[in-house]
Amino acid sequence: MDTTDYVKRYQKELAENKKNNAPFNIWAFLFSSLYFFYVRMYGHFLIFFFSPLLLDIIFTALARVFGLALAQGDCFPFLFIIFHFVAAFIANPNYKKFKQRFVQEHKDVDTSIRAVYSSMPLGKFVLYLVLSYGLYGFYWGFKNWQKYSEATKDDVYPLARAIFFPVTILLLFRKIAYSVEAKSNFLWQGCVYLAIYLFWFTESFVNLDVLNNPVFEGVFSVSSVIVATCCLASVQAAINRYNLAHGGEKAEKDVGGIVFVVITFALTWGVFIVSLLFPNNKNSFFDSYSEEQQIKIAQSVGFIYRHTKVYSQVCAQNGYVLKNYPNVFSEYYAADILKLKEQLLNNGVSLKDVEQIMFSNPEAVKKIQDSAYEELYGLWMFLRLAQAAEEQGIAIENVKWDNQWNASFDIQNICAFFDLYGLEILKDGDNKDFLKERAL
Repeated sequence: MDTTDYVKRYQKELAENKKNNAPFNIWAFLFSSLYFFYVRMYGHFLIFFFSPLLLDIIFTALARVFGLALAQGDCFPFLFIIFHFVAAFIANPNYKKFKQRFVQEHKDVDTSIRAVYSSMPLGKFVLYLVLSYGLYGFYWGFKNWQKYSEATKDDVYPLARAIFFPVTILLLFRKIAYSVEAKSNFLWQGCVYLAIYLFWFTESFVNLDVLNNPVFEGVFSVSSVIVATCCLASVQAAINRYNLAHGGEKAEKDVGGIVFVVITFALTWGVFIVSLLFPNNKNSFFDSYSEEQQIKIAQSVGFIYRHTKVYSQVCAQNGYVLKNYPNVFSEYYAADILKLKEQLLNNGVSLKDVEQIMFSNPEAVKKIQDSAYEELYGLWMFLRLAQAAEEQGIAIENVKWDNQWNASFDIQNICAFFDLYGLEILKDGDNKDFLKERAL
């Protein structure tokens, strides 16, 4: 919120005498110093945050001087509770004085000012958004924050708010709604727009398997641009209607907007078009290796893919979610995985690219999943044979398999075992001494 918003808010709240004169503030009681920070009473925040700590230190020091058995921290819980009660009783009258002082200091602020936003032909607006792959919305946000700042004389840092446009969009939409006398605050449009960017931001840090499908990723990406365009277009349409009815600011030639669209088009759609005209066939990267090297790379990539993804898929399909093993594997083989990634990057591909090449075929994925299932089953068989060998007092090699044992096979238990003892299994390698110990 900016100065104009706070003045309007405080004026409204000061008119509600009942709320301001309540003797006990439950929020101040629950949160004490944090409440004062939230309402921008920073002096009170510092007092209520540090006072219990300082008084506890003082009381502890005095106790030592007078030889009292009082350890540091003994008084803090009582002081903590006392200050919460004090905060609850002083919050409302002090907050009321704070609001009165703030309103008085900014009495020259005209809270009735309505910013005048520029009209823009809706077709042109949509075209700009599409050509810029939705990025024109950031420039549009910058221009509208600039219009608001010019009208209210309030420095709201338009550039900073435009950079974080998906986050500040709800506040901007509310201000536009007030200026164009809209019936709503465009709440759902702002929430949808914010959700789209939060999803893509999250996906950039968290690898979502659903987006590993290029077709789905492309469809979802284009759909996101369309939905985001509709959200912004509905707000621009409201601006156009208001200006048409009240003689507001007409459409203006915006050279900056045109330059922004040209640059973003070149960086988005332009790059995409060039990639179609001059495709970089990543499948051809294998051609730079000998047949022996190709086999080694395929084995390494398959090994990593199996342990980081396939085991998780198989266990999830059978009702168990691997929580630890994929990370344990990645950490255990971190040096080898890094070396492989560097080798692949030298040839213009990533590990993810090669995985998609090798396992883009559903049949290949099904085959490796079946293989992983058989390995988990084989792990269970070994544990069962080791248990039988101990019971019979003979070597494990001499134990005969009893087909009746198959009825006790539970893949969820094996997945849980795998998840719990993954590091030990990896360290044990082919010796299987650890597995023999666990079977006993």
